[in-house]
Amino acid sequence: MSFKIEHITFHTVDDLPQGSDKWQLFRRGKITASNAYKLVLKGKNAAILENKKDVYNNMYTDRGHALEFEVKERLNATLAKDGYVIREFGSLENDQYPDCAYSPDGVVFPINLKKLGWNEWRKMPLIEVKCFSDVTEHEDGTKSEPMKHTKCCEDYNNVPIYAKFQMQFGMMIAERDLCYLVLYNPDCSNPDYRVKIYPVKRDEKIINRIKEALSK
Repeated sequence: MSFKIEHITFHTVDDLPQGSDKWQLFRRGKITASNAYKLVLKGKNAAILENKKDVYNNMYTDRGHALEFEVKERLNATLAKDGYVIREFGSLENDQYPDCAYSPDGVVFPINLKKLGWNEWRKMPLIEVKCFSDVTEHEDGTKSEPMKHTKCCEDYNNVPIYAKFQMQFGMMIAERDLCYLVLYNPDCSNPDYRVKIYPVKRDEKIINRIKEALSK
C-alpha cells in the first residue's frame, strides 16, 4: 500500500516490487535516478525516453541483483546488533518534482520504529549498492580486466559520475542529507576491498544542476 508523508509519496514493495512489470510501467514517462546524469547532459526528453525502452536482463544485471540481495543481508546482520535494519520501497515521488521518481536500494531505519513520521524519515540515511566487476567478458568470448570495483574502492574519485549523480538525485527526491554507497564484489582479489562503504553527503552544486535541467 502506498502512503504519503508531507509531500513525499512512498510506494511500498508490496504495492510496487522493484523490477516487476508494474514497476517498469510505473517508471515509463518519468525521470529516474539512474538517468540523472543523462538529464543534465541531454535534457528531460532524453532522460524520459530512456525509461520507455524495454528492459532485458543479462548476466551482469542478474549478477548485480543477486549480489545486492546478498550484501544487504550481510549489512542487516551487522545493523541488527545496533538496532537498525534496511527497509526497501518500490519508489518515492516528491510533489516538488512531478516528473521524477526514485527507487532507493534501501533506507536505514530503527528496528523498533512502529510508525514512520516526517521527523523519523528526515533522520534516515539512504543506501545505494553498486556491484561492479573487475573482469569484463565480451561478446566474442574474450575478457579484459578494467578493475572497476577495485579502482572505486581505492578512491571515491573513481566512482562513475553517473553513480554520483544518481545518489544526489535520490537525496533530492527523498530530501535526505546522507547516502551510503556500498561497493560489493565478493570475487575481488583484495579481501579488504570486497565490501567498501562510502558516506556520501548531499552536494547542492550537483543538485542545482539537476534542478536546472528539470526546469528547462
